[in-house]
Amino acid sequence: MTGARLGIVGGLGPLAGAHFYRRLIELTPAEVDEDHLAVVLISQPSIPSRRKFLADQGPSPAPALQQVVRELESLGCDLIAIPSSTTHAFYDDMAAAVHTPILHLLAEVAAALRSAGAHRPAMLATQATIDTGIYQPHFRPDLRPLYPPPTVQNKIEALINAVKRGDDVKPLSAEISNVVSGPWTTPADSVLLACTETPLITPTTCSLPIFSATDILARAVLKRLRPEHSPATQCSYGWWT
Repeated sequence: MTGARLGIVGGLGPLAGAHFYRRLIELTPAEVDEDHLAVVLISQPSIPSRRKFLADQGPSPAPALQQVVRELESLGCDLIAIPSSTTHAFYDDMAAAVHTPILHLLAEVAAALRSAGAHRPAMLATQATIDTGIYQPHFRPDLRPLYPPPTVQNKIEALINAVKRGDDVKPLSAEISNVVSGPWTTPADSVLLACTETPLITPTTCSLPIFSATDILARAVLKRLRPEHSPATQCSYGWWT
């Protein structure tokens, strides 16, 4: 077997990991099966909750995350991707555990926003991602993310949890459309689907450009492992993702 092999840390949650792999396939310019990347996806939902730990309500997930990246390295992966923004609070722990390079989702998102000229993205993220401020060090000074008020953030958290439960995504997409159409996004110039559950319920109606952290990560993988076939920045739906 030849060609680069990608390792995916899945289960964070399970649908987000599966959706990332699907988007990687869909964004890969391929004519036949052999044109796609070799992938090892370890979906390990038993990893302790990142959100609970960051809220001082549970054990650290770092040891379990380190175990997964070590296993991916042992299976010959050339690059590791983690389709979860909140989990990047433990990026340094994982990077220290292996020699295999791990893509940094937050840095890739920041670079994509910079390239597109976005300055005021409305953030759809977990409360843990917001509270830890893990995106901020990667944003340039003139990029000022817009965070929702508490009542709206509670709704976003509820929608994220609904995706994790496996609820029907169609009505959830309608609900998140209402969220991004609210007055809190008036100053925004774009929407960032930062939590990787939210691209599963991408707003069906939105007047702003939409960036998907999931798609940005998939494109970053292809840029590194298939640079000759890197997909275009704009997706087929006409949204910037």
